[in-house]
Amino acid sequence: MEPWVFKSFGIMLAMCVFAMLAPFMAKNFSLNSDLTIFTWMFGSGVGIVLFSPHVNVTSLTSQPLQVVVLLVLGITVGALANIAMGRVALEAPNPALPFAIINASTAIVYATTALLAVVAAKWFGNAEISIRGCIGITIVLIGLYLISTAGRAVS
Repeated sequence: MEPWVFKSFGIMLAMCVFAMLAPFMAKNFSLNSDLTIFTWMFGSGVGIVLFSPHVNVTSLTSQPLQVVVLLVLGITVGALANIAMGRVALEAPNPALPFAIINASTAIVYATTALLAVVAAKWFGNAEISIRGCIGITIVLIGLYLISTAGRAVS
């Protein structure tokens, strides 16, 4: 098994904690999902600064425009997505279901990276596309369909 695959499974386990956090904190401590997600993300940010050798004051100030663009994206797209993610986990019959749908974004990214590697090669690197990867993405999409139609009759 390649190292990135092994690491990805470890990350998957950490994300299991994240996926169960909002419902757990709401049920047991009456903590709303927005505060739970904010606290998790704040802790993640502090942890990255403390533990990553690649994030420091010099790295943040060496490319100010890029950092500002990323901050704006994080404040808008990232914040909205994370707030919605915490709230939808409380609404679903099982907190895993929204995360399964959300993580199906990998299918979109898989196809998009291949396209961008061709049409915008200057900005995007090469993306390996294989039959095995396409089969895996197809299985993800079938799972997404099954999850989104669970609990209702399919005609």
